[in-house]
Amino acid sequence: MKIKGPSMLQVEMGKLRRAILDSPALVRPGCHLAPMHKVLHHPMFPLTFLLRNVMILETEAHWQSMPPHQKRAALLSIVTERCGVFSEVHEWLDLHRKLPAIKVVPPDAFHALPHDTGYCTHCGGCCEIASGLADFPAGTEIPPAWKRLFADGLGANHRFCAFLWEANGQGLSICSIHAWRPNPCRTFAVDECRNLMEDVDFCTLLDPSRLIETCRRLCVLLNGR
Repeated sequence: MKIKGPSMLQVEMGKLRRAILDSPALVRPGCHLAPMHKVLHHPMFPLTFLLRNVMILETEAHWQSMPPHQKRAALLSIVTERCGVFSEVHEWLDLHRKLPAIKVVPPDAFHALPHDTGYCTHCGGCCEIASGLADFPAGTEIPPAWKRLFADGLGANHRFCAFLWEANGQGLSICSIHAWRPNPCRTFAVDECRNLMEDVDFCTLLDPSRLIETCRRLCVLLNGR
């Protein structure tokens, strides 16, 4: 049996992780890299969605007008803020024994919405919002600060939900607070999902070749070249 090696995208994402941790702009006195290293290599850290975040930013005028050193600082802020919220949520879920399981979805699931098993293909498109209406069901157990975080988002340059995780680097979404997700997320229906799947700009975010190109650009940016 032939053993399948890592894909080109996985290879480039590995290079990106190293570039983030080795970036001259990040390696400075008082910066503790060990926790960030652990988070960036966690199988549920949403690195693919971070790449898609940057792809969205690259279409926006304010990002296009930034000089490289400002983009580098902004990118590192995005990464460190994501690492921080990931660690906080993971610690709380682990303490309460509520960590989500990784659900494997067939690779061609993005192109088919099965009626018998539900319409969600874990593409993450519905979670690519900076903030949302904090209308949570009664009895929601998560910390009140998380509800405010859902409402306000993580701040400038963030383009997806603070609670969006990833399934083992597969580009498949995991809602880390799915059991307590707000009502707007619960009412996202199949028609809205189909419209999203037919959106050309959104489908661009799913293109592995575009993700690879983004990885390479970010490695160059982070290394200050």
